[in-house]
Amino acid sequence: MDDLKVCPICKLEADIRINHDNMVYRVDCQTCGKFLVTHEAVEDYFKSEKYYKTFPKISAYLKNRTLLKLPMVTVFNGDYSSTDNGKACINIEEIIQLFPKMLSERQNKALINLSKLSDYAGSYIEIQKTDYAMFFAESNDGNAMFFMLKQLFDEKYIEARENSSITILPNNIRLTAKGWNRIAKLESGEVLSPKQVFVAMWFDNSMDSIYFDAIREAIEKAGYESLRIKEKEHNEKICDEIVKEIKRSKFLVCDFTGHRGSVYFEAGFAMGLGKPIIWSCRKDYFKDCQFDTRQYNHIEWENAEELYKKLLNRIQATI
Repeated sequence: MDDLKVCPICKLEADIRINHDNMVYRVDCQTCGKFLVTHEAVEDYFKSEKYYKTFPKISAYLKNRTLLKLPMVTVFNGDYSSTDNGKACINIEEIIQLFPKMLSERQNKALINLSKLSDYAGSYIEIQKTDYAMFFAESNDGNAMFFMLKQLFDEKYIEARENSSITILPNNIRLTAKGWNRIAKLESGEVLSPKQVFVAMWFDNSMDSIYFDAIREAIEKAGYESLRIKEKEHNEKICDEIVKEIKRSKFLVCDFTGHRGSVYFEAGFAMGLGKPIIWSCRKDYFKDCQFDTRQYNHIEWENAEELYKKLLNRIQATI
């Protein structure tokens, strides 16, 4: 296991420590934040030039976690379900899939990041070219970061010191009053995301393939973005995050397989808000659905392929 001299993701100087026992690097990088990464991921993925274009997306995910003060995760590649270091793990492909597709969502996340770096409302933050990960830039060549900065500047969410050009770096910028108000609305769930779909379902590992291969695939095929709270990065009470994200969502997909009480709660809360709901349940569980919800038109399914087809049709026909 070779010593690393630079961050394996951004290739910039970083504080790196090695745990030889479980073949894991502990990285503290100014650009990418704090994280753990397996030796295999470094050798098989981060040293390969063919994956280079994905590195900024991984940096953005990890930097955001660090600024939100979330626990460090172990980044791995391939089949790696657990480690003996007691840390959570995430596959590189999962990180890439979590990168926001919509520009508005990247802007929102960038604003949250800036708020975490601000000492107080009105304080300035020094921004360098190496801070591209904070702005969820898709590239580290500078163009993507400048584009994000300009969008935030044009929307009057940020301003540069003494009205200097926002795209000249290094620079000192700060959130405007409008920017802080936007953040307050984001954190309270008041900002509606026209593309977000909240998915309420059983979190059992046996349901992961149903989510990824059927529910999320159907939602994205229909032109929306799926959110399962299990994948959301946050450092708040889980119930508060659920309420906030349901408020932000255009509609819900509620699957009652497993008859989890939380799914019934989330569906009821959404109904109270007047949110459209698409109901589903695996056939062998449907007979035990609660009387109050069984009256609604559920998608009954037996496998992921069937659920994908029926859910896509339901979304396209009713939303």
